[in-house]
Amino acid sequence: MLTDRPVYATLPTSDVARLRRFYEDVLGFSVQQETPTTIYYAAGDGTFFAISRSSGTATGAHTQMAFRTTNIEADVAGLRERGVAFEEYELPKTVEGIADMGAGRAAWLKDPDGNLIGIFQFKAAGLHVADREGRDEIAAGPRIAIAIGSIIDLDVDVIVNAANSSLQGGGGVDGAIHRAAGPGLAEEAGRLAPCPPGEARITGGHRLKMRNVIHTVGPMWSGGDQGEADILASCYRSSLALAEGVDATSVAFPAISTGIYGYPAAKAASVAVREIAAWLDAHERPQTVILSAFSADTAIVLRRAMSDFGRPDLTGE
Repeated sequence: MLTDRPVYATLPTSDVARLRRFYEDVLGFSVQQETPTTIYYAAGDGTFFAISRSSGTATGAHTQMAFRTTNIEADVAGLRERGVAFEEYELPKTVEGIADMGAGRAAWLKDPDGNLIGIFQFKAAGLHVADREGRDEIAAGPRIAIAIGSIIDLDVDVIVNAANSSLQGGGGVDGAIHRAAGPGLAEEAGRLAPCPPGEARITGGHRLKMRNVIHTVGPMWSGGDQGEADILASCYRSSLALAEGVDATSVAFPAISTGIYGYPAAKAASVAVREIAAWLDAHERPQTVILSAFSADTAIVLRRAMSDFGRPDLTGE
């Protein structure tokens, strides 16, 4: 059942009592901690999720929370016995509530607030949880792997920052890295600015546990006919060259340009896997490249790109 599957999420709700009945009485979760506004539920591998009082409403348009499973048929069947209805889609095509995603299989249900809850069973390959596995586990896996969670939690030599040209921090992963590293990162990076799209700069890690941060500026999506793919490919090559220059054995990349820069996630993932594979074919360093996925949806896109690329010697697919 879902109660022992790893998960991290916070779901806003205007009716905490109604939602807690669903998660406790229907899905069977146990309360880990409770405050006047938020209830925390224990999940698998020491992870948790929470429901919190808020005026926000769910759209149901994308996955709000996802559980990883090793037997999706058993989980779907067990939840149906509890009266849970699963979503049916034409794209991706679901059969009896389960869709083949290329990189694995998935099913979705909605809670009483309309939050879309995913259940994912990935194909066997390197998949890490950012704050749970160290460099020994990463080194033992394939040369290209995926980690779910925050890139700043990874135990790697170098992380890549999806930066802007000023290298002074911003939103998304850029802001998260700068906040965790402290003001010294912006001070050092500022001396290396500006950084044009497709190029990269390297700094120390400052308060981060990784040795170095590589800052690269991705392209803004303008329809795909303005050289965006070439610029994005250059981001990966430039970053890998800098990682090699500091003899990094492991480096982690975010999904460059897929946030506010608007690059379609599937297209960006294909460029990333292609360029990383080409580099690894010709170079010994870095030994391992981690594709950091903040959400399960991003991990699905990356796994599809790895599967479609067809290099099991590198990806473990």
